[in-house]
Amino acid sequence: MTVRVVTRRDQRRLVVDIHYRNSDGRTVRYRHDAEVQTLQAARAEDRRRLTRLATTGTPYGVLSEDGVPVVAEPEPEPEPEPDAGPLFREVAKEYMAAYATSNLKPSTRVGYDKRLKGFLLIELGHLPISMITPSKIRELDAQLVETGVKPTTRRGHQIVLRSILCRFAVERGYLDAPPPFPRLPRCGERIHTALDPEEVARLLDAARSPAHRRAFLLAAYAGLRAGEVRALRWKDVDLRARTLTVRLSRCRGFLATPKSGNERLIPLHDVLFRELSSSGKQDPDAPPRANVS
Repeated sequence: MTVRVVTRRDQRRLVVDIHYRNSDGRTVRYRHDAEVQTLQAARAEDRRRLTRLATTGTPYGVLSEDGVPVVAEPEPEPEPEPDAGPLFREVAKEYMAAYATSNLKPSTRVGYDKRLKGFLLIELGHLPISMITPSKIRELDAQLVETGVKPTTRRGHQIVLRSILCRFAVERGYLDAPPPFPRLPRCGERIHTALDPEEVARLLDAARSPAHRRAFLLAAYAGLRAGEVRALRWKDVDLRARTLTVRLSRCRGFLATPKSGNERLIPLHDVLFRELSSSGKQDPDAPPRANVS
C-alpha cells in the first residue's frame, strides 16, 4: 500500500503516494490527497491507481500523444465509506474541557484524566471514534487482564470510555447512537475493615503535627473523607449541639459538594469533641486544622 498520513495545519490527511518509472526510465512521483478521506476509500483509490500504472504506464490512466498524463474518463466509484468521525484523542480533549468541567466532580476529573493519559489515549488516541467497537474494547480488556490489572481498574477504564462515547460524542453529534459496549467487568463486593482503637491511638501518636493529628481525628471519629477534611470550616462545627455538618469537599484546590451530593450531620464523638473544644474561639471561615496536603 502507498497510502500515507500527513498533517497540514493540524489537520490529518490521507495521501496516495506512488513512485514509478515513466516511459523514459525516469523516476517520477504521483502524490495527491485521496479523493475520499477515509482509510478504506484511500486504499481502494490506491489500488485503482496501481492498476492503471500497470496497464497504461501511468497512475493517471492514459497518455496524450505528447506523452503527457491525462486523467481518464471517471470510472464508476464505489459508494463512499461513511465518515469515520474525529479521532478519539480530539474528542477526549473536548470532553475534558467542555463536559467534564461542568458535569464531574474535581476528584472524578482527576481520575478520568489519569486513565486517559495513562492508558486510553495511548491505545485509542489515533483511532476515529467509530472504530472503537465492542471487539476493540474486549481486546483492550484482555490486554489489561494479561498485565495483571485489577477488575476495578479495568472497569474504571470502560466507565471513562462510556462517558466519552455514549454520552458526550452522541450529544455532540459525532455518533448517531451509543456504541453497544460489552458488559463491565465484574468486581465483586469487598469487605471493608476499620482500624481498632489501639491502631487509631498509634496513628495519632505518630502524627507529625497538631494539624495532622486533628485531620486523623476527623477521619477516624467522624468518618470524613480527605477532601471533606480539607473543606471543613469552624462554622460547620456546632460545639453546643456537639455536631458538625459536612457541606463541601476540596480536591486539587477545587470546592464541590461531597461525594453523595448531599450535606450530612455528624454527632461529635467524645474524643473529637474534647479536641475541638480545646481550641478556644476561632474564625468561622478558618479550618479546624491547618491545611494538610
